[in-house]
Amino acid sequence: MFGNSAKVRVKSYRHCDVANLAQKLKRYVRPGDRVMVISDAVFSMDGDIAPLPEMLDVLANYPGSILVMDEAHASGSIEPTGGGIYEHFGIKPQQAIEHGIVPLIMTTFSKFAASVGAAISSNCREFIDLLDASPTSITTASVPPPATAAALEAIRQTRQNPQLVQALQANAGYLRSRLLERDFNPLGETHVIPIILPGELNPKAFARQLIEEHGIWVSPIWFVAKPRLRIVANALHSREEMDLLVEAMAAVRNALYPTNRVS
Repeated sequence: MFGNSAKVRVKSYRHCDVANLAQKLKRYVRPGDRVMVISDAVFSMDGDIAPLPEMLDVLANYPGSILVMDEAHASGSIEPTGGGIYEHFGIKPQQAIEHGIVPLIMTTFSKFAASVGAAISSNCREFIDLLDASPTSITTASVPPPATAAALEAIRQTRQNPQLVQALQANAGYLRSRLLERDFNPLGETHVIPIILPGELNPKAFARQLIEEHGIWVSPIWFVAKPRLRIVANALHSREEMDLLVEAMAAVRNALYPTNRVS
């Protein structure tokens, strides 16, 4: 949205490291600057949750700062009822506003809602004008009515059936425990369950053998992030299905990499 402006300076900070975020802000923010911090709520490659309360504490020192939370893997998924990262930590966006922070929440409908498109929520009216002027927004097609209806119904179902979120998290916990029993070490803490593979073990080869010999598909990741398998639990998985997955993964590991464990 802001990448074409010469006044914009982009700096990264270490993953989930709030102390490093504070150091970077102290080092680079100049008088008159407006700060925007952008983060996943649930990280798609590591399965962990952003430290929202600590991030808000840091940004309270920069009045008018903007905190963008990408809730692609948080909305409809994390406890207690799928309301997203603010609900997860028992914080209301209004509390951020009261501390001089502008909360901007992005919700993606292609994950929990099984549809397409996204929504941006904020109390800041100027973002509408920015979207109207953004090249990436101008050239984006509108979401078709059937997909919109599907997303809205998914939101209704999540609100009316919080037990689905509880079932999802129970399944994630069970699957993580079973993976640990078979000497896999899943990253993170959520329903997004990454498994790091040894550098010499090709995740594509692992996933190919898993589907060809066991009829089970998982996502192999080999670009940008460290090579890994990414498993995503859902509320409808049975324990028998999860047990079958873990045993099949162990069999493939032993066939491809018989003398070592996957961490």
